[in-house]
Amino acid sequence: MSNTPVKFLFPASALTTALTVLLVTVPLSASATDRYGSPQSYGLTWGIQSDIGFGGNLTAVDVSDGVVWSVGEGSPRNDGHSDVVVQRSSVTGQDLGHITEGSQSGDTARGVDAGPWGAVVAGTTGGVFPGSGAEPTSGEHGWVQLLAPDGSVSWTTQFGRGPVSYVDGVAVHGNTVAVVGESFAGGGPQDIAVSTFSLATGTLLASRTFGSPALDMARAVTFLGDEMIVGGLTDGAMGATPSAGDEDAVIVALDPTTLSTRWTTQIGTAATDSVAALTTRDGIIYWGGVMGEEVSSASDGVVGAISSGGKPLWQAEVGQHGGNVRSITTTSRGVILGGEVNDGTTSSTDAYVEGRGFDGAPQWHLTFGAAGFDAAEGVAASDDRVYFAGTTYDGMFAAVDKGSDALLGALDVANVLRPDLAIDASSHASRRPSAGPSYRKLVAPAATKLVVRRGSASSATIRLRNDGLVGDSLALQGCKRPHLKMTWQFGHRVVSAAVRSGTYRTPILAAGSAQTLRWRIRADKRARGTITCALTARSTHDARVVESRTVKIVVKPAVRRHSSRD
Repeated sequence: MSNTPVKFLFPASALTTALTVLLVTVPLSASATDRYGSPQSYGLTWGIQSDIGFGGNLTAVDVSDGVVWSVGEGSPRNDGHSDVVVQRSSVTGQDLGHITEGSQSGDTARGVDAGPWGAVVAGTTGGVFPGSGAEPTSGEHGWVQLLAPDGSVSWTTQFGRGPVSYVDGVAVHGNTVAVVGESFAGGGPQDIAVSTFSLATGTLLASRTFGSPALDMARAVTFLGDEMIVGGLTDGAMGATPSAGDEDAVIVALDPTTLSTRWTTQIGTAATDSVAALTTRDGIIYWGGVMGEEVSSASDGVVGAISSGGKPLWQAEVGQHGGNVRSITTTSRGVILGGEVNDGTTSSTDAYVEGRGFDGAPQWHLTFGAAGFDAAEGVAASDDRVYFAGTTYDGMFAAVDKGSDALLGALDVANVLRPDLAIDASSHASRRPSAGPSYRKLVAPAATKLVVRRGSASSATIRLRNDGLVGDSLALQGCKRPHLKMTWQFGHRVVSAAVRSGTYRTPILAAGSAQTLRWRIRADKRARGTITCALTARSTHDARVVESRTVKIVVKPAVRRHSSRD
């Protein structure tokens, strides 16, 4: 089993110039290494590398109604000041146009939330943002903007509290737009800043700064039910939990109308920790960021889950030699992460996109990059495709190297995440006496039946076939019923050593391979009637149920044996 990430170098196949932005679109087909399995083929379907001037990068991405919205900044005018860039692409990678805008000072975009309304974009400006109507002031201020589905500007609002206000996240819930970041106006050295706006008009609804007496920052925002969830870091203590040392990760639930605090969860080590990304699904909050002491040499990425009331549920490390989680989203199959990771062999980092189960169990991992720094700073997903946006300091999708370039691509995960193993239950009629083992056919999933006589055993032949793209093993669990003993066999050899708590774990099956074993059931003399239970197969690498069959075990009386004296 290989655990070595594979890097990708993609030559340019086409060059198109649109205004000041050089877009290079390349159809991709590459082999990746699954960190948790064997090398497989992943559908890296398309990629765009954009030269948008010095310091060009993309920081966030979202997808809605067939449009991929990615935002970032660059200096296409080459005047030393960055401008905001909003790129619109189709889900197949076609350029649908882009917007370049900004003040005469530096401007950045740090968040996007797309929906039927189009896209809400937010960031920071050092001047007066076009269309905001703001008066020139010193320092940096936040801005938020609604773009219609065709990319036209509906409204722009510029805001800020105190001399400096940085924006790092945006989220839309109903008719409310939430923007988070940090400000120097709240009494501490740096406080969390939260503002809400009307989606329809851009009017400011509420604003608040808060934090500990020490440094505090907000990096991400999302919604769960009637609560606004804000994530970031604190150098002090924001709730009942004391600081673990240095900066701790912090997640705060706010009332979306009054912005008052409902609960606070603080998690940390003795080194630097933070929350950089948030998402929610089915009443659970999923977060990603960094933990400083997961390994001694460097900060590593971390992903975790907490309940709606702030109780930590699980936490898992991402990477082993330094890296982070910059973005997080979910599909119906699990959690998707994006960021950068170091393999421990060089000083540079590579971009990665990773899939995990809702319990944090690894599913798949794709690392890609060129010789320099590469990062996937944003991820968005549908159930069969992941979109990533970020930065590359070298030619990855093209022989373009003008400092940092913007990076955008799509990964087709439909085949990777489809069920890996299927139970194909074959059978043959028994020629043995009815008092001995009796083989019965496991037919349609809804009508599987196995007959066994009291004091005897019956068995069925199970054929396991890996129809997926990833080498995987299978956790098989049958019935747990009184007076029935169940074993798994290869031929006549019982494999009890691989059975724990009634679950048998098969050896790893390579993609496309098959394996046959026998499920044997013995009924003691007290067994009676028809027993209904399930024969369940779970993928070991992500704990998904890939097949479950209802089995009816019909227990019949033992065969009476007549002596010669009868």
